[in-house]
Amino acid sequence: MKDFKITVNVNEANLILRALGNMPYNQVSDLVAKIHAQVQEQLQEEPSVKKADH
Repeated sequence: MKDFKITVNVNEANLILRALGNMPYNQVSDLVAKIHAQVQEQLQEEPSVKKADH
């Protein structure tokens, strides 16, 4: 099956997850886990922001 990449902001991702949360768990649990895993992976890839010395 072909994968698609969709870009959403944090608020949109949370909205999607809330909507999925209203569906039966056995129908959406794999998708919710996949979304969480991809978000965590991307957060770990972000370069750390260092404070400037004053």
